[in-house]
Order: sequence, then structure tokens, then C-alpha cells
Amino acid sequence: MFTASPEWWKTASPKYRSAFFDRARRWLREKHPGGVVAEWVHLDERSPHLHAVVVPLHEGRLNARHFFGGAKKLEALQDEFASLMQPLGLVRGVRGSDAPHLPVSAWWSALDRPPEPVKRSDYLRKSMGLPAPAVDQAEKKAAAFEAVKKEAQRLRAREASVSKKEADNALDEGTLKRERASVLKREQAAQAIERENRALKLRLQELAPKAPSPGYLSDLGLA
Repeated sequence: MFTASPEWWKTASPKYRSAFFDRARRWLREKHPGGVVAEWVHLDERSPHLHAVVVPLHEGRLNARHFFGGAKKLEALQDEFASLMQPLGLVRGVRGSDAPHLPVSAWWSALDRPPEPVKRSDYLRKSMGLPAPAVDQAEKKAAAFEAVKKEAQRLRAREASVSKKEADNALDEGTLKRERASVLKREQAAQAIERENRALKLRLQELAPKAPSPGYLSDLGLA
């Protein structure tokens, strides 16, 4: 997956957005000539991104280790891609970040937890016009928390909507299957009737009286 931070997408011009995907596709094809199976762009989220499915072929054989084997190779890929995107105003992510990975359940729990309270003395300093970094930090955290929570609510609503659409699609698919079966049954019945009609015509032709030959009429003195 190829993407950038939501802040960059929010300010990037249409020209830069298009250039991001063009550069990513070109870089991907250079890395995996003949190995790109599919690619598609998602533009319906805060961070538009490009998904790609790649078969890791090296010298005609499957070899994922050649491309992704070990932390050094992965870091080198990130460095190379960051350098490619630098003209668009993008910079590489934090190298060797010690940010812990949170399980999905812990992440949702953190969203529902309000920010920690600030001391009363900090608010007094703020009200007196004195520096109050604790209050400033808390206000920033609160604003970020609300923004993330709204985004989470939007994603939850979208997930529910998608689930409903999937259920509707499943219902529609069942209806279509029944309609197809009914149409097929009617077609088969029509074909059977057509075969019977052809058989009846042939039988009628066989049973129809044949006209007497001219010689037979002469013998009877009727010609």
C-alpha cells in the first residue's frame, strides 16, 4: 500500500496528488517488471492510497526474500520511496520509531477514554496570562481526540452502511438466482414444446395422402 499523511493530502494540489500515484506506479513496475498483478486507488478516506498486488519474481522464480528479506531491505525500500516523493514535499517517516503497535481493541478503547485532567494551578496560570504548557498541551490533545473520535464514528457508520449494503446485495443475489432459475425453466419448457411441434409436423407429413402418379390415373381412364 502506498500513501502519505492526511495532512499532506489535505493541502496537496490535484497535480501533486496525481503525481504521487504516477510516481508510485512507475516505481512499482521498475521494482517488479511483469510481477504487478493488480492495482487500484482508494480516494474515499482521509489518506487516499494505492493498493497493489505483486508476485515477487526474481530471475524467473518466486523469491519474496530478495525484495523484503530483513529489516535492512525494508528500510532501504522506504528510503528509496521517500527520496522519490521528496520533490512533492514529502519526507520520510521517523527512522527506528519506538512507537508501540496497539491491538485494534486497545486502540478503540483509547478513543473512548477522555484526556487526563490538568491541575487547577495550571488553569490559574492560564487565566492570568502566564505560560501554561500543560493546559496548551491538554487543549491540543482534546482537539485531536475529538477529531479522531469523529473520524472513528464516521468509520463505524460507514462500516454499518457497508454491512447493510452487503446484506442487501446478498438478498438481491438470491432474488436474481431464483429469477434465473425460473427463466431457465420456462426456456426449457418452450424448447420442449418446440421439439414436440417439429415431431408432430413430421408425423403429419408422413400420414398425409400422397397424390397418385399420372400413369395410375391413365390406367383408370381418368387421365
